[in-house]
Amino acid sequence: MDSILDDIETKKDYREIFIDISLEMSPSDETVLRDLFNKFPSDEITYDLSGKVFTLFLNTVDTNFLSNQIKNIKIRFESNALIKLLNDILENINSIKSYGLKNNKRVYVNYNKERKVKNRKSKEKNRKKYYYAYSNDFSDKNNSLPNEYENKIICGDSFAVLKQLPDNCVDLIFTSPPYNFGLEYKSNEDAHHWENYFKKLFGIFHECIRVLTISQATTLLVIFS
Repeated sequence: MDSILDDIETKKDYREIFIDISLEMSPSDETVLRDLFNKFPSDEITYDLSGKVFTLFLNTVDTNFLSNQIKNIKIRFESNALIKLLNDILENINSIKSYGLKNNKRVYVNYNKERKVKNRKSKEKNRKKYYYAYSNDFSDKNNSLPNEYENKIICGDSFAVLKQLPDNCVDLIFTSPPYNFGLEYKSNEDAHHWENYFKKLFGIFHECIRVLTISQATTLLVIFS
């Protein structure tokens, strides 16, 4: 019987699956089994065969590649003990419904582990530079939209038009900013220096937040074609 437990650095990096062996495995069966698992990195999937128990150590595996390899073995070999064990291995792996995906492989260990944020406080402070409602002096009282803007389509520079509106007077803002990719527009240039582009864009967003009524929302629509 094969035993590779000494090659496993730490079992916590694997999900263990135990399979009872009901049929006697021959030396040639064990050779085929060993050759199969040698096709995979041992830190992703490996096994231990001791006595009447087969232990699968599973971390990551390309299930399609494994299935194809097992299919080829079943065509070439007629050992009932080997085929039953291979079928049990696939059945146990496929019965696991919770896993991650990485590089076309299923990840069974630590796939949902929370990644710790380093220097959290400094990053939170930096993010606040772009959170326009943070530490603001916006009014918390809703106002009515001026009559001259009701039920009308207002054509003009959005920043200039928004500047004319009182605080908290608009229930919904739906916007699709220019891409600044150099697209051809009839009246507006779409190739500004990025610093100037974002300065203007953030200024408009600031005005959007200012004119929104309390508890309303801004929808930013960006479509690439």
